[in-house]
Amino acid sequence: MLEAKAPSSGEKTRSGFWTQGFTGRQRRRIGEALLAYAFLFPAFLIVGIFGLFPLIFAAYESTLTGLNKIVGRYNGLANYVRAIDSLAYVLFFWIAVVLVYLSIRGLVRSHRQAREKGDNPWLWMPGGVTIGLSIGVFVLFIIRLLPLVLEIPNQMRGRNSSQDDFRQLLGEALRNPQVQIALWTSIFLLILGGVFLYWAAQRQKLRTVVDGHNYSAAFIAATTMLLGAAGLTWLTWVDIRHAYAEAFESGEGIDIWSQILTISAGFLLMWLAWRLWESASFQDSNLRVVFRLGGPRPCWSAHGS
Repeated sequence: MLEAKAPSSGEKTRSGFWTQGFTGRQRRRIGEALLAYAFLFPAFLIVGIFGLFPLIFAAYESTLTGLNKIVGRYNGLANYVRAIDSLAYVLFFWIAVVLVYLSIRGLVRSHRQAREKGDNPWLWMPGGVTIGLSIGVFVLFIIRLLPLVLEIPNQMRGRNSSQDDFRQLLGEALRNPQVQIALWTSIFLLILGGVFLYWAAQRQKLRTVVDGHNYSAAFIAATTMLLGAAGLTWLTWVDIRHAYAEAFESGEGIDIWSQILTISAGFLLMWLAWRLWESASFQDSNLRVVFRLGGPRPCWSAHGS
């Protein structure tokens, strides 16, 4: 009889975290991605040294030496809105609509691909959604930090400017409680998402003999786009509500762009209702009807009499 051959030392070393945490196909995809980034790294390095670094350093130096030459205060998106009028909020609204559509479309495509392969994509939902939330909270960290940093020149105006004063005010901005909460929440969600992804990789490897597919990217992209759409929709809603309140108090009509935005939102709701009604008769559950909003149009010929 043949005796079982003991694994060599080289084979033993392959049973570590890399092989236990990721299947063969996942290791191959990660290796290809790392190889691509290795080829792109020289370009990133050149652009960073000769493109981005001079701009950032020039902005830093101008903040130190040109404090009294800065005119005006930080006012968010007011200058952008003033430049193109209320058309900005029409653009915000339709960008939010496109983001919602793309997120639903990506989830539907991933679900269809998983069904064809026999995978369970919902294993990757906790990790993907958590990492998407971490990206959204990190954007919130930047949004909260940016006004504080841009306010530093106004705080140093009328006093003897020095680099020590600038660094002190910058440190105070970074230590702001809201900024710190957003930063550490983003880091915590990122670590938690990594734990969820590792758990999903282990579960999928136990459930299937063939290497499964990683569906976390679809959930990360969908969560990030939905958060962006929610933020843009909130900005648009606040502005439109303010415009209608001012028009009601003054007794005058609202501006043309607010009317266009309201009418276009009404047309969008009508189109969604028609799309839902059109495809409802071909679905076997309410959940499939909702997912149908992001999928292709139904094939009428396939159900013809």
